[in-house]
Amino acid sequence: MTNSKVETRRDQSFDVLKGILILIVVLGHALQYQYQEDCWHQPLFDGIYTFHMPLFVFVSGFFFYSCTRRSFHDMIVNKSKRLMLPWLIWSIVLVVAMCIIQKETFFSLSTREKGTILFQEFQTFWYLICVFVLTLFYYPIFKKDLYKKKLIHIAVVAFLFLAWLLSLIFFDDLPWFCLKYCQITRQTLVFGLGVLYCLYGRKLTGGGIFLILTLAVAGIVYDRLSWGRWIFDYTLEQRIIDGIWCTIIAFMVLKNISNVVSKQSWLCKPLAYLGKNSLGIYLVHIAFFHPMLKNQLLPSYHTVSSSIILFACYLVISIIIIEIIKRLLKDKSYLLGI
Repeated sequence: MTNSKVETRRDQSFDVLKGILILIVVLGHALQYQYQEDCWHQPLFDGIYTFHMPLFVFVSGFFFYSCTRRSFHDMIVNKSKRLMLPWLIWSIVLVVAMCIIQKETFFSLSTREKGTILFQEFQTFWYLICVFVLTLFYYPIFKKDLYKKKLIHIAVVAFLFLAWLLSLIFFDDLPWFCLKYCQITRQTLVFGLGVLYCLYGRKLTGGGIFLILTLAVAGIVYDRLSWGRWIFDYTLEQRIIDGIWCTIIAFMVLKNISNVVSKQSWLCKPLAYLGKNSLGIYLVHIAFFHPMLKNQLLPSYHTVSSSIILFACYLVISIIIIEIIKRLLKDKSYLLGI
């Protein structure tokens, strides 16, 4: 088998994995709305939220390494187009929708109250900001040809991780909203694990994988026995640790499933399609449903069946909108993350 075929199969496998994962993410959001404040003590929702977005960050870390082949300028331009422009455009869509829905109350609020609401809307797509900042964080760590001396490289790595450690220690006092509300501090290590898996994952032996899984399972058991069942009650540090264990197990399980599914074309094609459009589905289903859900324009029944119905609506409508955007914008659809 040629290298190109191996590369194609590997990429197809990751598309399938992302397809499965975006289905889990969308289902989690449907459960969140249907159960409202009770969602954090709903077992399925709690299970999904232990790993769903951390695993997407892990996968983003896996694909990060190609950024190191670009110059800093080219990397910034590329990531700004692919991440920050979609964040800005879809955030504006949310703000406009919010102003229309809440027009009777929004414009009567004080400037401070308006600012708070706008801030909340612009942090909705936190994932894009998180991946953008973590790309900047890890670029000088893995772009080794930036440095003439190894000692300088070591000093830069030490400085960056010291900065991360300080952001964790003084998290409650951080003045920068992106670190505090976009999960950057929380997801830094998970992103880094994704990068390391890209570099060294193929070298793992069966014994190495078994050891990692054993440690992860032991970690989860310890967390539940020591800190309780519900992750909503965990501290930031506990959620970081537990998120790493859960992400490792979820990745190993979903990766094996995706390897099997990628050999079944009838199942592989739709899941690979979802994977290739996972960012678009994430953005579109939130942009078009978030305003309605936030203002309780849709009913909630506190049941899994109603969550599945809402999940199906999320998915179908998002795919329709994505295909319309592709036909209208064609090669410029990346401006909307599609």
